[in-house]
Amino acid sequence: MLNRQSKKTGRVPAWIPALCYLALAVAALALFHSYTVTDEEELFLTPTFADAGGWDIYRLDDAGGRVALAPKEAAETTGTVYLSRVLDPAYEESGYTTLELDGPVSVFLDGELLYTTAPGSGDRAECVELPAGYEVPAAGEVPRLTLPPGYGDKMLTLAFERDADSYGTPRVILSSRAVEIASTAATANRLGMPAAAYMTAALLLLGLFLYSGVQGNWDWPMLLLTLAAALQAFYQLWEYGLQLKYHSALDIPASALVPPLFVALPLCYLLCRMELGRRKLRAALILIPAVVALAPPLFYALGLSLLAPFYTLCAQALYLSIAAALVYAALEARSGNRGFRVFFLGLGALVAALAAACLVSRGLAAQVVVVLEQAVRGLPTLPLYWCGVALFVLCAGMSVGDAIHQMAESRVQADMLTLQVSALQGRLEAAHSADEAIRIERHDLRHKLQAVAAMVKKGESDEALAYISASQARLDELKPVRWCQNSVLDAIFSSYFSQAQQQGIQVEASLAVPDKLPVDAVELSTVFANALENAIHACAELPEGERKIVCKCINRPRLMFEVANTCVGEVRLDQNGLPVTGRRGHGMGTRSIAAFCEKHGAVCSYEQKDGWFRIQLIL
Repeated sequence: MLNRQSKKTGRVPAWIPALCYLALAVAALALFHSYTVTDEEELFLTPTFADAGGWDIYRLDDAGGRVALAPKEAAETTGTVYLSRVLDPAYEESGYTTLELDGPVSVFLDGELLYTTAPGSGDRAECVELPAGYEVPAAGEVPRLTLPPGYGDKMLTLAFERDADSYGTPRVILSSRAVEIASTAATANRLGMPAAAYMTAALLLLGLFLYSGVQGNWDWPMLLLTLAAALQAFYQLWEYGLQLKYHSALDIPASALVPPLFVALPLCYLLCRMELGRRKLRAALILIPAVVALAPPLFYALGLSLLAPFYTLCAQALYLSIAAALVYAALEARSGNRGFRVFFLGLGALVAALAAACLVSRGLAAQVVVVLEQAVRGLPTLPLYWCGVALFVLCAGMSVGDAIHQMAESRVQADMLTLQVSALQGRLEAAHSADEAIRIERHDLRHKLQAVAAMVKKGESDEALAYISASQARLDELKPVRWCQNSVLDAIFSSYFSQAQQQGIQVEASLAVPDKLPVDAVELSTVFANALENAIHACAELPEGERKIVCKCINRPRLMFEVANTCVGEVRLDQNGLPVTGRRGHGMGTRSIAAFCEKHGAVCSYEQKDGWFRIQLIL
């Protein structure tokens, strides 16, 4: 960035606001996460194959006698199966009042019928006759009943009707109204908050896209991220309706395309940002597996079915796209692509933040373990979702970073225009002062001629010549230095040469600037300004007497100029031959010159030799 002076501005180091932002983001995520979990939990009393869970499980033989069953045998039995146990008073003390069951079922408490899904099936536990194939009238509804007060220490007997289509052991869950409300709210927040976050991100990215368009630089790849965020927001809303068991407008087969697209679209964004060669090979390695992964959900959206193994293999093809994109992204970062360097810095920060969060949260650590286990077992759904989230966050960071960089570049250009206007104004003021002084000299010319004539008459020729020489020197001092005919470049040279002289820097200039320039004078003045400013900053580090700047410019056979300055220490050059600086707020001028060269096909080189640093540019 162009700075007229090298004085300290007192600005806060960049890592401090970055650290504050990270801390606030973590705090906000922790706060939002607290609304997606609840301490209210359902009490699962369902017997498993390994543990009957305190239940006596049996069936009745033809004589009415009890035949004990293991949980697995109960799961495979057809007909009426009984579960019986004494209810713990601690359940009632903890506030559990609601019993949730599989249907069809009859419930007895101390031998008395409390609830049944099939009236007339029997009032005694020993002679329940549930109709075969009977179902709860409301599709998808599960039988629920409220236990009466004082149910602790009473015998609960459940009679379930099992048929050939029944799977697993009968479900028995104790809950309460408070548990149901808390669980529903946590589920709604767990699904609704990501949907709101993705929609907010989509609107933000869309705003940045429109802002870049207003500035005349449409960032079309950003639309890929905008689409990915919007699709994921709609998908989360679809999950919202699915898990809370109600029909939504987004409950359509095409929703199956969203999970693979959520991964594929950020990969396409990375592909658009890459600058290295072999574009066809790179596009093939990234896009072909992604297209293969879209085949199963596309078939599903069209009402066609595929075998489960084929679906899994197609989904796993996205891993190939991700691997290829990461390899090429690493090559881009190594070649100096700023965006991909930001990408990998963000990736490292994301992994570190996830690792730190796992140390604090056991639940998150367990979820990470599940994701890794599924990835190892070849189950792609959940691992790919996490990869999609990470890719989207990193690509969105790249996109926002590019937008901020463009805003900074626009600010630099605005500062440069301000500097040019200021230089021109100063030049005009200097010319006006010179004109005024010359006008005064002309007014006094009659008196001076009379004085010279009087000296000549008296024979004082030496004194007359001295007087004339002094007047001539005075006129020479009043005449402003004109470095070139172009007013913009002349103002820039005058401004920076004056700055250099004020800082005790000796300036030598030999400038043959043509009247007709091959490029816009404003753009070229930016290059001269950046080169001269860097030279002034470098000379300022030397003791007085060793500060010197030499500026040369020729216009044949082509427009070429060189700015050389004395310097101290070694200037490092990167693989592209550009100076590298670790000082905050520096390096923008060099990048501005590089952008000018790329735009106009100019050749620029930097060299340090014998205590001198030179920049040479050929148009």
